[in-house]
Amino acid sequence: MKSKGYTLIEVLVSMVIFSVLMTLAVSSYRYFFNETGGKGKADYDLSLLTKRKVINSSIKGLKPYYYSGVARKNELFFKGNESAFSFVTSNPSYLKEPMVIANFFIQESGKVLAYCELPLGSVSLSNYRFKVSSCQDYQVYMNAENIRFSYFTWKDVLELDNYYSELLNIAIKPTPLWREQYDSAKTIILPLYIKVMIEGGEALLPPELLFEIPQELPHSKADKNAL
Repeated sequence: MKSKGYTLIEVLVSMVIFSVLMTLAVSSYRYFFNETGGKGKADYDLSLLTKRKVINSSIKGLKPYYYSGVARKNELFFKGNESAFSFVTSNPSYLKEPMVIANFFIQESGKVLAYCELPLGSVSLSNYRFKVSSCQDYQVYMNAENIRFSYFTWKDVLELDNYYSELLNIAIKPTPLWREQYDSAKTIILPLYIKVMIEGGEALLPPELLFEIPQELPHSKADKNAL
């Protein structure tokens, strides 16, 4: 008995069914990777926003805090270098205190950005140098490569006064510069911006994060909160 061959209509129907199945398979493949990829990006974006919120909140609460320094001279507290910066904030992240010493610092050869709070008054602000050993607890907020800090600042308060002075005839006005070291006790002025520079690390992480520093009003530079 001869085997029955396929008719043209049967072949065409089979091709249509195969085409539909392939379309469904490709669509499912694309949907799976788009959804999982989108979820991963959403999770990452939320994580980055959370990290930035902590830093932003702490910096927004930064206080131009004066303390009694050498010879009882009132000194402004902000200390920063490439691997750490410290200031007084009224927006603690985890300590239940009205004001704390906020410390952002880098560990593991520039691979980890961490944050620590110390109760204000628990350590002396004169000649303050941050030590990780001073922290009973700290939070890790970022893993990357070669993290470092930089500060956009005036040289000192006198340079700022000269910039706005109408009495001095200065042909070339001074301008703020990016610096790797900054101590407000010496300059009597806070930095304008803090930059967190990053290389590598988490996907989609920008190469730098920029944070604006709240500035003290000129007339409030006084000893209102000197210790």
